[in-house]
Amino acid sequence: MGTFILMFKNVFIFVALAIPGFILAKSKMIPQDKTVSISKIITYVGVPFLILDSTIRMDFGGDTLIVLIIAGVLSLVVTSLAFFATKPLTTGFDDVKRWGVARFAMFSSNNGFLGIPLARAVFGVSDVLSVVVIANVLSNILFYAFGTYLISGDKNKISVKNILLNPLLIAFILGVIINLTGANNYLPEITTYTGYLSSIVTPLSMILLGLKMGAVDFKELIKNKNMYYVSSIKLIAFPVIVIGVLVAVHQFIQIPYAIIMGLFIAFSMPTASVCTTFADQFNSDTKGAVAYTLSTTILSILTISVLYAILTIII
Repeated sequence: MGTFILMFKNVFIFVALAIPGFILAKSKMIPQDKTVSISKIITYVGVPFLILDSTIRMDFGGDTLIVLIIAGVLSLVVTSLAFFATKPLTTGFDDVKRWGVARFAMFSSNNGFLGIPLARAVFGVSDVLSVVVIANVLSNILFYAFGTYLISGDKNKISVKNILLNPLLIAFILGVIINLTGANNYLPEITTYTGYLSSIVTPLSMILLGLKMGAVDFKELIKNKNMYYVSSIKLIAFPVIVIGVLVAVHQFIQIPYAIIMGLFIAFSMPTASVCTTFADQFNSDTKGAVAYTLSTTILSILTISVLYAILTIII
């Protein structure tokens, strides 16, 4: 029960940070067309600096490096398998745009806005946090490729240049360089600087979520049957399968605790907010994207807490 309460309180506090944004939206103090600027600050400043700050603080020692390599490979494999698994799960979506958004909502995870801050809050600067960072960076490469294809419906829209110039990947590479050269030891102000900017991610991203919530018709949202279906796949089915397989393998091969717990955090998060961004960009099912992002975020308060409590009992 204690582990459930611990996780519940942390996730609840994060999601509750959306309340000021919701109030600002409902009072019309910040119109919806102004939220784009906030989104860009988070995407191009906050999250990259969160990745940079976390990477600088990582331990790339022998055992930890092996853990990170294994976690990175598993993240790519799981994300790829989830992408293909969503195809038969969405055959009931008759509209191509709704189909693509629903598929992406099922397997993309909001690690940048919620996963990494949550891992840092619960586990501190640890191997678990490092695994979540690695999973976020590598999975995001696939998110951008798969998401562009699914939501635009056009493979030609996938840009290798945009994927490689992903700010998260650049931040990670820069963080590795600073870490391995020990530059932050000679100039500790580097971590002070990155720490300040990384701290804006959680409150600002949740306030942005609240602003989007303020524009949603909750009566219509509750009646959306697809929302419940997509949310159950994203928050329950996929995380249970991933962790179930890892725990089963753990009975025969000792998988490090950090990998199991880190991948649990990485793949139990709600739908990535970039789902809405892509839907806007490619004139797709924006309403569906917003519905999936909001519903999975709210429901994750309970699902993450319950699954975490069960997982801690098992391992």
